[in-house]
Amino acid sequence: MSSDDPPGDPIDSERGDTPLVPLSEYEEQVLGNTNRSPSRESDDLNGLSVGYPASESGVSGISASTIATPNKSARKRADLVTTTQHRQDRTISIAADDDILNESIDQTNKENIEDRPNARLYIWGTRVCVMEMQEEFRNFVTNFTTQQLDDDENAVELESGNVAPVDSTLPYYMEKLKGIFASEIPILNLNLAHVRQFNEHLYKIIISYPDEVLTYLDATIDEIFEMTYNKKLPSIIEIRPYNAEQTKTMRDLNPQDVGQLVTICGMVTRISPIIPEMKTGYFQCALCNAPVVSEVDCGRIEEPVKCSNCHDAYSFQLIHNRSFFIDKQVVKLQEIPGDMPAGQTQHSVTLFVHGSLVESVHPGDRCSVTGIYRATPIRVNPLQRTVHSIYRTSIDVIHFRKLSQDRLHEPTDG
Repeated sequence: MSSDDPPGDPIDSERGDTPLVPLSEYEEQVLGNTNRSPSRESDDLNGLSVGYPASESGVSGISASTIATPNKSARKRADLVTTTQHRQDRTISIAADDDILNESIDQTNKENIEDRPNARLYIWGTRVCVMEMQEEFRNFVTNFTTQQLDDDENAVELESGNVAPVDSTLPYYMEKLKGIFASEIPILNLNLAHVRQFNEHLYKIIISYPDEVLTYLDATIDEIFEMTYNKKLPSIIEIRPYNAEQTKTMRDLNPQDVGQLVTICGMVTRISPIIPEMKTGYFQCALCNAPVVSEVDCGRIEEPVKCSNCHDAYSFQLIHNRSFFIDKQVVKLQEIPGDMPAGQTQHSVTLFVHGSLVESVHPGDRCSVTGIYRATPIRVNPLQRTVHSIYRTSIDVIHFRKLSQDRLHEPTDG
C-alpha cells in the first residue's frame, strides 16, 4: 500500500488477507451495519409500524424456535423460501380514490368509507387487502373461544416447566400468548379449524396465499403481544398453522394444490443428516474489501456485479464463513398402510424441514404434516437452463403434529 492510500481498518491489517473473523465482529459488522437501504430492510406492513417483515430463521438447538440478532429487521422465517424484497414485489399499493377492487364489499359498509386510509396494500393478483386481513386476524385472536380442545391443545407451558390448563372461558389464543409471555418461546400454533369456524374468508386466504400472508400474521400477533404485555421478545412470534383442510391421502395431491397450504398424514421412513442451507450471502470486493450482503430468494442468490466503493466490475467473492446458514433436513413421508387402497403401491412425498423443526421427527413416527406444496423444475443438464416438462414436487414443512400410536381405533368407531 502506497503512502497516498488511505489507512485501512486496523482489524483488517492485523488479520491480513484471510476473511476469517470472530463471531462478535461478524454480528457487529454484518448483522448490525449492513449496507442495505432502509426501504429494503423495513417492510411496510400497512400501518403496523413494527419495522420488521418476518420471523428469525430458526436454528436447531434450544427450545426457542428462533435465534436473536441485533438487526431485528433482517430476520425472516426459515420455512419461507421468499425474501423480504420478493414479498414486497408481490404486493401493490392502491390509492383510496382508485380503489375499486372492494367496491362491492364497501357497499355494505358505506358508513366506514370515510375512515379508510389514503392507500390500501393488496397482494398482487388478488383482491386480498392486507389491512383488512390483519384486522380480521386480530379480531379472531382477541375474541375466539372454544370448549372443544384436544389433549395437546389444552395446556400452556410455563417458564418453570410446569403445564397449566387453558381457561376455556377466555379467548383461547390470548391464553396462548400468556404462555408465550411466561416461557418466552416465540411459537404460536394456529389451528386452522378454529379459523374456519370463526371466519371462513380468513381461512381461505391463509390456505391460498401462505407465502404472502404468514409474514403479515406474524407481525400482527407480535403487535398484539407487545400491546398486551408491554414486552418485546428477542425475536418475532412465529405462527405455525396446522390442521388445514385435510386431503384423504397424499396420492390425492394435484397441481391445484401447488403453492397452497396442505395437511397430510403419513409415516416417516427416512431422514437425512442436517444440511447447512445459505440464507444470506456475504460478498467482499477483492480490491477494496467492501462488503455486500445478498439474500437467497427461492434458491437463487444475486451476486453483485459492480463495487459501489471502487467501481470495479466482477470483483466480488463469496465469504462462506461470514454468510448466514440455517439447518435443513430432508424427510421421506410414506402412506400409512391402513390408508391406502388394496393392491396399490405405497406413495411417498419429500419433505423439506428448516430451522428448529429439524430433528422433530424420526423414522417410524406417524405424524400429521402441514406445509406449502411446491413444484420445482428439473434441469435436463446441470449446466443448461433447459428443464423437463415434469416437475419435482415436495412440501416445505411448517408444522409437525405427531399422531397417537398406542390407540388402535378412534373413540367414535364403535
